[in-house]
Amino acid sequence: MTYQEFSNLMKFVSEDTENKVVRLYNESADIGGGKITTQDIDKITEYQNTDFVQIMGLNQNTFEYFIKTYGHKLKNVEFFKNKSVQDLSLLGTLPNIEFVNFYHNQHITKLWDMSKNKNLMGMALYDFTRLNSLNGVQTAPNLKHLAFGDMVWSSSSLVDIEPIRNLGIESFEFSGKKIENYDISIYRTMPNLKHLDFGFKFHTMDEHAQIIAQNPQVSGGSLVTYHEWTGDGKKYIMISGKGTPNMLDPQKDAEKIKRYTEKFHKLIEKYKPITN
Repeated sequence: MTYQEFSNLMKFVSEDTENKVVRLYNESADIGGGKITTQDIDKITEYQNTDFVQIMGLNQNTFEYFIKTYGHKLKNVEFFKNKSVQDLSLLGTLPNIEFVNFYHNQHITKLWDMSKNKNLMGMALYDFTRLNSLNGVQTAPNLKHLAFGDMVWSSSSLVDIEPIRNLGIESFEFSGKKIENYDISIYRTMPNLKHLDFGFKFHTMDEHAQIIAQNPQVSGGSLVTYHEWTGDGKKYIMISGKGTPNMLDPQKDAEKIKRYTEKFHKLIEKYKPITN
């Protein structure tokens, strides 16, 4: 699985215009996800192609029913608004699963043993209110892509990202609020890393420069000097890094943008490893 394939899978449900996604939910579900029944889950048998399944409204009992009964069919799954599920351990019994995307849960506090998920290559974890550790991902034999954080407001946090050290992953994305024990040198222990993304204001400009200089093989949307954005019909420039301007005018503030750009490139040169 390439990063582009992982990225496409993340958007697959929202961009599905050909009804390729098997969507399992209760017809009376509200905006919170509702409560799916075993009869609703059994509708999966009406589909020949179950390559991508989205399921909504699971509690612990219906989650276990879904995995035990139909887990062998699952390849790519989006668990959408299953906020009452408490234990994900049964996911460790799925040898064929390749991609899982979780959105919103209020009870999960830990991940699962992934040693038997030999085909698992991509995983995304969004809006988990009680999960603050990635412990468990280090047991995944072939995990290549990992995303953690929030879809709307950045409020999630992690104790650290030590479980991804030496994991061999190719991409890591963090859209949460903070990582309590964080050392950017960890990325130097990940020789396969190609894509790294955070919020534009998560690192300082100095940290951005260090990551780029010391990991030249890595790219990412946030690893740039500035980001162009549009608001109220006007274009603005957001300088990457904590404490830097968010709304510079491309014309009026051209000189200031130039100074930030020059400063950023000087920092990158400063942190490049010395070669003989």
